[in-house]
Amino acid sequence: MNAVLLDAKGLLRLGMLRFLEATKEALKPKQVTHHVTKALGNCRSTARRLLDALQAANLVDEDIAALFFNAIILLPGIIATECVQGLVPRKGLTKAITCFEQVLEFVDKKEDVPMALLDPLLRSSHVKHNTYYQDHCSDTLDELQLFVRTTQARKGMLDARIRGPLSELLPNFQRQFRSFGHNERCGSSQTSPRCWRTGLGSSFQSNVLVVFRRRY
Repeated sequence: MNAVLLDAKGLLRLGMLRFLEATKEALKPKQVTHHVTKALGNCRSTARRLLDALQAANLVDEDIAALFFNAIILLPGIIATECVQGLVPRKGLTKAITCFEQVLEFVDKKEDVPMALLDPLLRSSHVKHNTYYQDHCSDTLDELQLFVRTTQARKGMLDARIRGPLSELLPNFQRQFRSFGHNERCGSSQTSPRCWRTGLGSSFQSNVLVVFRRRY
């Protein structure tokens, strides 16, 4: 079917079918990394489209929701299968988990959603994804925290051209950590820890790169 002739609902359904096909392909024995990467990429893109449709109050019927459900519940088997241990790309997994998490958060606050999106197996899949990530993937923000600690210890060895800008960035980075922790304890945070960590990590990383590019 020509995708140009499909309406928004048809395109969403087509995306779900491709996601399901990609997950089934990645689940086959002895798959190489790009099959897993493709499945995670499909998870990210379809979750975003699904969230956009839900937020816009567009019709997400049971058929579309069921396709998403059927694909999502296959992901834990893909990332935990022995043949792909160590081959799951951290970046792809992080983005897929984040987008999936955003769908769950929105569904929890919305009424009249398809039953497939309320199925406990979706939450179970999310828990399994996070467990795999915690057990097998280092976190970008953890790496940045290590960078902060080692950089502070090496201040005397840093070139004067970057010592000043980094001295401003590092305390700001730490202040944002403390602020988020306080909001979490008070229950006033509007952002999930994973989304916040991903956003802050990317922002800090970009700022550090800007410092180095401007100084050298």
